[in-house]
Amino acid sequence: MDAVGAITFPLAIAVATVLIVGGTINHYGLTYDEGWYLSRSARAREWGGVLLSDPGRALSDEGLRRYWSAETQAGGQLLREQQPGAVKLVGGWLGYPLGRLLGAAFPERAGTALFFGGCLAALYVTVASVWGRGAGALAVGALLLMPRVFADAHLCALDVPVMSMTLTTVALMFAAVKRSSLLLAALSGLAWGVALSCKINALFVPFILGAWILALHRPFAVRAAVCLVLGGACGFLATWPWLWRDTGARLAEYLAFHLQHYPVAVSYFGRVSEHQPWHYPPVMAAITTPPGTLALALVGVVVAIGTLRRKAGAVASDAGGWRSSHALLLLLGALFTIVFNCLPSAPKYTGVRLFLPFFAFVAALAGVGFGALSAWVARHVPTIQSSLVTPVRAKAVLAALVLLPALLAVADTHPFQLSYYNALIGGARGAVARGMEATYWGDTYLAACNALAPRLRPGETIWVDLPGCQWIIEQYLRPVAPGLHFASGGWPPPEASWAIVQNKASERSPASRALLASGPPVFAAELDGVPLSLLYGRDSLVRLDRPVSGGRDS
Repeated sequence: MDAVGAITFPLAIAVATVLIVGGTINHYGLTYDEGWYLSRSARAREWGGVLLSDPGRALSDEGLRRYWSAETQAGGQLLREQQPGAVKLVGGWLGYPLGRLLGAAFPERAGTALFFGGCLAALYVTVASVWGRGAGALAVGALLLMPRVFADAHLCALDVPVMSMTLTTVALMFAAVKRSSLLLAALSGLAWGVALSCKINALFVPFILGAWILALHRPFAVRAAVCLVLGGACGFLATWPWLWRDTGARLAEYLAFHLQHYPVAVSYFGRVSEHQPWHYPPVMAAITTPPGTLALALVGVVVAIGTLRRKAGAVASDAGGWRSSHALLLLLGALFTIVFNCLPSAPKYTGVRLFLPFFAFVAALAGVGFGALSAWVARHVPTIQSSLVTPVRAKAVLAALVLLPALLAVADTHPFQLSYYNALIGGARGAVARGMEATYWGDTYLAACNALAPRLRPGETIWVDLPGCQWIIEQYLRPVAPGLHFASGGWPPPEASWAIVQNKASERSPASRALLASGPPVFAAELDGVPLSLLYGRDSLVRLDRPVSGGRDS
């Protein structure tokens, strides 16, 4: 590929990704955490305006506290949300205008689409530069068409951004070592700082790079370490203005928040607990990745291990040696991103999003597997005496066998890809039958609200099963009819006309259990016959044997 193509093709991947995500961004319901990130992105945007008009005020302690403080008053309670600044800046400064252009209901979400586009571009570059353009393209398709990753790319949250910046950091450092470039190493350090400013999970990245460099590239170790430390600090601090004053105290407060993060329960093979076994991450990864992608990634693992037989001395002298180096880097990336999440102290809940960076390396290894199988096809297909069978056609068939089922999985589960399970566990129905969560993050409430909207009458009361999700329902329904009342938690109050329930095993209350057992709902959003969110009307509510006290009205 010429120099122009080396730039334009990854750029085309990024732009196409943003357009694909942008075109479907309104199909996904709000999730639990998005209230924090959407509001903080809006604050970051407001702060940017003040920074341009009155820099002294924006940079003052008062200005930083007003726009960047982690504290919020809500319902008479002081709430804290200790997350750094990169996602807020990108969502507020870049995502918001792009989201407005794309017609997004919540424009800041487009910031995540930008991160995802950059992730796929970086994935293509790093895989194609070593294993070939076909391998790079397959890796891009594999990651784009992982149903749960695809859904996460539409949300204003931290998981896709940290995946993107983790992969970008690793890709830049590989390029830096290969070219012996201090500039690329410095950019890798800055990228790691931005990754840390997306989510604290990025702390494990130096373990990946450190193990790789010490194993194969020790002469570059000091330069890499200096660039990671200095570049990481600069990237982290530059993208989180909250730390520009009282840096030490505020950083300590941030670390303390995460060390004391409240536990979250999840249902895993029928066991509801805040502390799941070590194998939760690898098992969840195995049953939520399209089987074709998973199989090709396993081929990639075998190929990558096979290349490690080359000696380190060959790394700097030939293409095969660099393949060996890149193979080790991808294996270490996959290993560390999953193993750290298997530790007893690591939280294990909400599907696979807490270890989303792992899937970028799975996609890269799928690309490696495709590259190896393509090479085998190129050697053996010419021996077949048929004008219909050519190496190019054989490779296209191989790619289709992997990517078309993944595309169908994304299409069939749309827009409920966060509830996707693969055939290894029998799809969503088989997973729920075995005690897994049907849904977990509130995204399916949108379907129930869309079903309720044309049925609503002014002044009616809507009860929501989870108090923390009442704000989501209000976002959708308050504009629909005047004088609506909302209640949540406990039991539906006697005056409630409607009830909305999420079918999440680990958060079922006595009231939601009673409603689920009360008979057919007015509406149910389903996937593979499994209800995800349900709407109940007055007939179901009057039959409930409720205590005297009701829920909270707002």
